[in-house]
Amino acid sequence: MKTRIVWLLVLAARVAHADLVTDVAHQRQLPIKHPIAIEKLDADAFALRTHAAPVADPWGVAGSAPQLEAVFDGSEVVATQDASELAIAAAIDRALLEQSFGVDPIEPEAHRARELLEAGDAEALAIELALARAGKPAPWDDEELVAQLVVDRPELATIATRRRHGWRSVDALLKKPPATTAEILHPGTRVAPVAVDLRAPDGWTVASTDVWGELGTRAFLTAHGLEPVAAAEASEGWRGDRVIACTHEARTMGLWRSEWASEADAERAQAAIAVAIGQAVVGIALDDTHWLSLDGSIASVERTGTTITAAIGVPIYLSVTP
Repeated sequence: MKTRIVWLLVLAARVAHADLVTDVAHQRQLPIKHPIAIEKLDADAFALRTHAAPVADPWGVAGSAPQLEAVFDGSEVVATQDASELAIAAAIDRALLEQSFGVDPIEPEAHRARELLEAGDAEALAIELALARAGKPAPWDDEELVAQLVVDRPELATIATRRRHGWRSVDALLKKPPATTAEILHPGTRVAPVAVDLRAPDGWTVASTDVWGELGTRAFLTAHGLEPVAAAEASEGWRGDRVIACTHEARTMGLWRSEWASEADAERAQAAIAVAIGQAVVGIALDDTHWLSLDGSIASVERTGTTITAAIGVPIYLSVTP
């Protein structure tokens, strides 16, 4: 099995084909409604073009996203000079998806769910294209191979399951994607996310606001030392959250409130969040749920029933209840 996976990776490293956009559209069975330009840039220009403007990040998760060789920026595919053909193909796939199914929803968690599905679609397309170039069939009916391909890749697992029934089955999901990442991470689960309101204390300004969802909660936990399996287990049972970064003069503070399906889920999540915050804070633990940073700020995580409140970077003079 390992030999077969390595073989797929070797195929993925091959580059150069005459009309990649047409090949991707044919393989993905989607029309090219508008021309898709491909621009290759040197590393510095690519970083400048594709990196989002920095935002206040008291939680230390901004740098945890994977670095890509090629992206679709909403107008064209932008790639590094040495990007592999299949990395560019994946970005072309994202462009075709936008042309056929519209832009991402605005609501943060629905946006993240759509992004996750599109990432899985692009991964599946790249695998199929590599195999097609080698004269091999798509792998989705080979359960053993698929099991290896989708390890720790729930986005690909969801697409692979649908792809067994044809690309039209995948299209149906993209036309009406789930509202939460939890529904992708746990196929068959239906989650009606709880709306969580969270505001900055008086005198502070909200610099950024987001909904992390189950996937974002995993990302926070793994960014601060939890193993992926432990982070995944701790994030199950998510039902809603809101996370904000607040600024006041030169200070930045993070507040996070989350809702969980049961008290057991919330208790498990609180324990994991405590470990992560303990790793994120440079300072000392005051007790199991409060930390004093070297800069004099306080971090905390507390639970009341199925609600968890967490804070980081709170000035010691400020009493905050998220």
